[in-house]
Amino acid sequence: MIIRKSELIANKWSGGTTTELFIYPENSNYVSRDFDYRISTATVETDRSEFTDLTGYQRILCVLSGELTMEYHTDSGKPTTVELLPLEQVSFPGDLKVVGFGKVTDFNIIYKPEYNASAEIIRYAENEAQELTSKGERYFIWVIEGELLTPSGYCKTDEFCAVETNSTTAIRAMVNSTIILIKVCQDIFKRKV
Repeated sequence: MIIRKSELIANKWSGGTTTELFIYPENSNYVSRDFDYRISTATVETDRSEFTDLTGYQRILCVLSGELTMEYHTDSGKPTTVELLPLEQVSFPGDLKVVGFGKVTDFNIIYKPEYNASAEIIRYAENEAQELTSKGERYFIWVIEGELLTPSGYCKTDEFCAVETNSTTAIRAMVNSTIILIKVCQDIFKRKV
């Protein structure tokens, strides 16, 4: 499944816009906090922003453009800062009180603790190919720049592809390309019984 750039819908949040790319389960709702995991992009259009409280979730944030400084306080009360340049990422608990400084476009994965998630930046040369083998985990692709040929068709810059579960999927770069390869799977040791 490919979500085309023309199909993406941006919604307002206090610091800019957010665009949901995928949410699971399918009929869950971000505002209701009844989802297991959500993948999105966002813009931060103010110099200072406060991160949304996402208690009960883990987060991965990757800067796509711009520079972001994240500031938060540890239990000791000392402020901690993390500085992110384009294509750098950070993982943190959703209940962490974070203030961000900088206007950026970012990529987000929000997931419950009974899941594991990762976001890998991959650069492909023209005609370079890769096979993704899924054995229960879900793979997703966000094309930062370039164009990939997938079983669902061509996936271009600022487009999103969900890879079929329990399959081997071949992808090929049609031009020099940079993607985020997202992997999400249940953590069998944390699964609720």
